[in-house]
Order: sequence, then structure tokens, then C-alpha cells
Amino acid sequence: MEPAVGLTKTLIDYLIKEHDKMAFEWPKIHKYEENFENEIRDIVKEQVLSYYGKDVVADLTSEQIEEIRDFSENRLNPYSVLVVGFSELIAEWEDQEYN
Repeated sequence: MEPAVGLTKTLIDYLIKEHDKMAFEWPKIHKYEENFENEIRDIVKEQVLSYYGKDVVADLTSEQIEEIRDFSENRLNPYSVLVVGFSELIAEWEDQEYN
């Protein structure tokens, strides 16, 4: 190996290590994401149950679930952070219906 090539590789390795040291990190970010997702699920569930005058998701009718599905798939922005809440609510209802 040519001395210049070895030196270049060493310099590149050093710069990569230094960059990695300086890179932004967010330890345990998954915990924050879980907390936000739980809050979104709770807010969506609260809003839906309040709107339909129900106490639990299992009390929703299939027609109401279809209205909710239509809202979440066709009227809500597909990039909305609320999408996960609607998806989870519908999944919860479907799980209770099939069990």
C-alpha cells in the first residue's frame, strides 16, 4: 500500500469517528414516541366515544366504525399524527368483534 493511500484511509477513519462523536443523539427516543402514541390513542378514543355517546369502543356499531374509517382514510391528512390513533381504535374494535 502506498504511504499516501494509508494516510488518506487513516485520515478518513479519523474524520468518520470524529463526526460520529459530534452527531446528534437522542437517547431512549422510543420512550418519547411510545408516550406520544399513547397520548394520541387516548385523545382519539376520547373524542370518538364522546362524539357517539359511548363508554367503550366495543359499544360502537359497525356503521360508526365505517364512518370513523372513512374519516381517517379519506378526510384526514394521511400524514397526520392522529392516523395511528384511528388505526388503533379500529383495530381494537375489530379485535373485540372477532373474539
